[in-house]
Amino acid sequence: MDWFNLCFPLFMILSPAVFSLFIKKVPANDADKGAQESKIDRLRTRLWFWTTIAVIVFAACYLWLPRELTRQMWVLFFPLWFVCVMPLLQAKDRGWGPIHVPEGTRSASLAPRDRVSPVPGWTWGLALAVWLVGIAILVWLLARQSAQGQGWWVGFFAFFGGPFWLAGGYLGVRMFLVEAEPIDPGASQELADAYEEFRRFKAWMVYGLSCAAMLLFLSVSLLLALGPQYEMIAIWIGAGGGSLLGILGGVFGTYGSIRRARLARLLMDLREEAQR
Repeated sequence: MDWFNLCFPLFMILSPAVFSLFIKKVPANDADKGAQESKIDRLRTRLWFWTTIAVIVFAACYLWLPRELTRQMWVLFFPLWFVCVMPLLQAKDRGWGPIHVPEGTRSASLAPRDRVSPVPGWTWGLALAVWLVGIAILVWLLARQSAQGQGWWVGFFAFFGGPFWLAGGYLGVRMFLVEAEPIDPGASQELADAYEEFRRFKAWMVYGLSCAAMLLFLSVSLLLALGPQYEMIAIWIGAGGGSLLGILGGVFGTYGSIRRARLARLLMDLREEAQR
């Protein structure tokens, strides 16, 4: 796993600077373009300077420190992101900044959105039915093995893993549906439609990830229950599938942040237009 000690921390250290390259500059309506360009150049230089320093520090640690300590250098991601990248993103596009809601202004719709989820109830029932079928097969396999070795531990893990992920996904969808959404003075239909589409994206994203996690845990448990000859396959599927889910979660989260910034910028534009 020496390649992991090298690649993972380096990937995390470089990812903030690389991500900033994909965010396009959106001129602010009330800002001087020359001042904005100057600020962006200054923040971009600061970001790449500290990213270079972080890479040099990591390289020194990789050469002279134990691998266990080197692996932890990925935490340099956080100061690079919050101290260097976020100010740069806000300078490029004000949608990445905080949304200021004037006092006394109602935020979000009053409609009970938690009762009209984009994810139909039958889809959760289908996921639960798949898990129950998998558990029935797992119990049958464990019974054939007379519950020796770690069989019942595998069954216990799979039994509680399914409800945990499905319940977490269900609660996550409800939480996103009732999230406050600022509205513009003119109650723009364009903004309302954009928020509705964003809610649908987040709901299906959480549903898909929770079901995929449930299937992953169940599949690994079934392979382990089949016998020792499937242990390595189960390990590779568990490690590879878990890594893939983590990557997908990061990709969806990043894309969601980009869409949220677009919504914030649209809200600010509509408010300024209403004030003219």
